[in-house]
Amino acid sequence: MKKDFILLKTILLYVLLSIVFTIYILGFENIFPNNFNWLLSGDRLGELYGWLRFKNSDWEIPIGNYSQGDLGQNSVVFNGTVPLLAVIFKFLFKNIENFQYFSFWFFLSFFLQGYISFKIIHRLSNQLLYSFIGSLFFVISPIFIHRLGIHISLAGHWIILLYFLNIQINNKHVHFYNIAILVLSAGIHFYFTAILFLADLIYYCWFFLRDKKFFLLKNFLLKILCLYIFMYLLGYFTFPSVNALGGGFGVYKTNLLSFIDPGVETMNQKVIWSNILPDIRTNYGEHEGFNYFGLGFLLIFFISIFYFIKNFKKFYNKDFNVYLIIIIIFYIIALSNNIGFSNQNILSIQLNNWFLAPLSIIRASGRFIWIINYFLLIFSLIIIFKNFPKNRNLIISIFLMIQFFDLHSGLKEYRNGNYFNNDIRVIKNNHWDKIEKNFNTLTASYLQNPSPEFYSMVGLLINSNLESELTLSARYDRKKFAEIRYKNYYSLFDSKLNDKVFIVSGLSHLNFLNYIYNKNKSIQFYEFNNNWLVYELANLNENIISNIEKIDLNNKKIELNKRYKINFEKTFQEVSFLGLGWTSYKYFETPWTDGNRSSLIFDISNLKNESRNIFLEINFENKFISEDEFIDLVVKHNGSNKEQKYKFLFEEPKRKKILIDIDRSLIEDNILIIDFYLSGNIKTDFENLIGIDQRNIGLMLSDLKFIN
Repeated sequence: MKKDFILLKTILLYVLLSIVFTIYILGFENIFPNNFNWLLSGDRLGELYGWLRFKNSDWEIPIGNYSQGDLGQNSVVFNGTVPLLAVIFKFLFKNIENFQYFSFWFFLSFFLQGYISFKIIHRLSNQLLYSFIGSLFFVISPIFIHRLGIHISLAGHWIILLYFLNIQINNKHVHFYNIAILVLSAGIHFYFTAILFLADLIYYCWFFLRDKKFFLLKNFLLKILCLYIFMYLLGYFTFPSVNALGGGFGVYKTNLLSFIDPGVETMNQKVIWSNILPDIRTNYGEHEGFNYFGLGFLLIFFISIFYFIKNFKKFYNKDFNVYLIIIIIFYIIALSNNIGFSNQNILSIQLNNWFLAPLSIIRASGRFIWIINYFLLIFSLIIIFKNFPKNRNLIISIFLMIQFFDLHSGLKEYRNGNYFNNDIRVIKNNHWDKIEKNFNTLTASYLQNPSPEFYSMVGLLINSNLESELTLSARYDRKKFAEIRYKNYYSLFDSKLNDKVFIVSGLSHLNFLNYIYNKNKSIQFYEFNNNWLVYELANLNENIISNIEKIDLNNKKIELNKRYKINFEKTFQEVSFLGLGWTSYKYFETPWTDGNRSSLIFDISNLKNESRNIFLEINFENKFISEDEFIDLVVKHNGSNKEQKYKFLFEEPKRKKILIDIDRSLIEDNILIIDFYLSGNIKTDFENLIGIDQRNIGLMLSDLKFIN
């Protein structure tokens, strides 16, 4: 009875503590399930939107799936939404219009982070006060709270602690519970599954490979089967397996100095987690391996290492070897093949694509540092407990106060929901309501993942019934996504927008579309929420007066014999010569043809008095890797059937100049439009086995000039 009473009081204590921390981090207003505003920025936005798309969709098999219109099926597991909770809350609240469970997840994460760490320390120390004080190190851990701020589902660090606790208890049900924990991790986030599965594989191989090989095989196969069934039901295999790959291994890693580096910047928000230690400059992508211990933790860790070495025979047992192996393997993975020290890569190991491909499943390998952080914290707390039996509570309290003082610099950034403040709000608009009623799909003239337009439109999209091809998803069907982009190009080129509303992606696209639709009375532009929409009037049953007069574009007038080089990224903010069908590729600033048709637009009014023939000279460059690659290029201008043909072959130099003879009799209003039609054998990076990109990227436009 006494034990039950102590257990109840302990649980109530952590419930109260979790409520306090949740309100501190979120602010009181944001804890309510009908408040979305704090979620409308950063990756949280994709998590909320993915949840709402899933909640409002019909039930399917797998149960985690939902439709994305022409993009096909997606799954809630790819949106960072804590998929298991998403399924549960969809069942309970499907018909509730405004509902989010992420504030509840904050509370649950704080509770389980504190309570499970308490149980681990208590089992090793059997001392209530010491265990409670020690658990607070876990509750205010920078790596835990940092994740609450950016990737909500990845704040489920308690699942790692639960795995530790199960191994520690080690009763007759340990193997069954172990499988349950692995399955549960897949219901939170795949990275936890990857971390625990690898740790589990190492742990069991160490103990059972020599003496119980059959048990090891049976246990391993049972885990695979249970994981597969559960992951299938949640929709992990909705996409072809190749789409589980993601570039970035070797970039999104940890740094050798991460444990003493208090600075971390994500989504343009920089937080310095120490009042004492300075920020250390690190390499791009190493925020994923953020691993600052905190000064209190650092001190007990170094003291523990000293006492562990001093009393090595007393503390060492044969089980320690397997933990050491796990730490070494996980640290190597977290560091990746590019080892960073401060802002320098001190060692880079070139990996074959056959190794990089499977490793890209865990592209943000820096996250594997979490299990090491928590293991070392448990280790440090227990060594302190055993070496200071008389004053351990006082000593650990002093170190906790040092930890709080040091981390105050970071914690105050989250106070009262400050970290989640943004200017985006869920809004209603009469014009948007009319668009919603008359169209089926919202898309963009340059479809990307993530879609920049998504952020500016999200206040309207959150409760919208439109199918949206604007995405913000961790994994997606790249081949189908590219096909939809090219389908959109042709719809725009041919003025057949049908039931889609297009957001015009940048000023260059707006300039181009404004011209080609200038005399088309069936197409309408409308400026809305700092975006230009374009759609077919025939689909609009309720009148929206066009505000096309707001378009004030100044075409860039060309000059004779001047060489122009185009920066693709700048075309979103300024008018350039680019029309539809161009994209960026790898590290190149210049544009590449995207799909089978691309266009250029020029204002040649400066050349109207030129008596001689005018030619457009363009330097193109190919990216051929395979000997059987080639491109047949057909060039037309201003809608004429007059063609000029060129061929690009593998055996020729990569850079090739073409000369287009301009027929000025075809030109109206001094506007020249050049169309490029590409065919042949153009292989994607994926087909060439050099990357995961499945876009049909053909020729790079190096530079151009008009000559006579």
